[in-house]
Amino acid sequence: MTGSEKRKLLVVGKSLKPRCFKNMSINKMPVHYHANKNAWMTSTIFSNWLYEWDKELQAKSRSILLLIDNCAAHPKNVQLKNITLEFLPPNTTSLIQPLDMGIIKNLKVKYRMKLVHFILENIEENLLDQSATANQISGKINILQAIQFVSESWREVSCSTIMNCFAHCGFSNFIGPQPELTELDEQYFFVQNHKEFENIDENAPCFDVNEEICDVVVQNVLKKRKLEDYDEEEEEEEEEEDTKPPVTAREAKKCIDLLQKFFMQEGNENSPCDKLEACAHFVNQIHTKQLRQQTITTFCIPSTSKY
Repeated sequence: MTGSEKRKLLVVGKSLKPRCFKNMSINKMPVHYHANKNAWMTSTIFSNWLYEWDKELQAKSRSILLLIDNCAAHPKNVQLKNITLEFLPPNTTSLIQPLDMGIIKNLKVKYRMKLVHFILENIEENLLDQSATANQISGKINILQAIQFVSESWREVSCSTIMNCFAHCGFSNFIGPQPELTELDEQYFFVQNHKEFENIDENAPCFDVNEEICDVVVQNVLKKRKLEDYDEEEEEEEEEEDTKPPVTAREAKKCIDLLQKFFMQEGNENSPCDKLEACAHFVNQIHTKQLRQQTITTFCIPSTSKY
């Protein structure tokens, strides 16, 4: 209930070996990956996941109590030694399920913002058609990138968030102090006015993208780029400084992504993937702080006329 120990997420895809997994070790990925034709959680997948966890607990001489929902994918006849299953009463998920008290929503917010960062980075690199919609841009994300996004997002969900969600469900009398300004609010200040984005698709799959919100972000960035191009044309007439440009946050993130792919490909148990995810999170914070909320005056070009 403290959130100090978090399991790797279980991801269910449609293909057992997607193209983007080439040269990758599935067993060494930051998530547990399974597949079926509908990308659904099944009782077989869930049972196998429980059996693997049970073996790990036996090796460590540990026993746990696992609270789960009543659904077809959660069988009740699973024989486990070190895991005791406790099924929550039916039709009470929204009231006493800690995951529904904010843990899932927090994860989705962090995941969705990584999608927005992906869109912005691609626009800045001129890799996408300027007329592309949010759906077309997000469609370029493959399952491997999505796994990296969701793994990083899960790692960023704080212990205090998990602990408070359990407390609100009545599992503890302790409710931790509420921060004045959460990390999430500080990072994502530029989308606070969008109700759809704040609600983050209640009980909806996290891989969908809110096209309306993302299109607004995309169009604003494209307008800003046009203004920057205009300024660059004016500055071309001036003498260029003979100095080496500083490394940008975008360039640093690309290097981190490349290292992550390398270590996932090698499949070494001692690879520093956790540290790289922390570095990526820090770079994203720096990149976000460099962004500023645009106003109507941002898109106004000063008149050169004397009248």
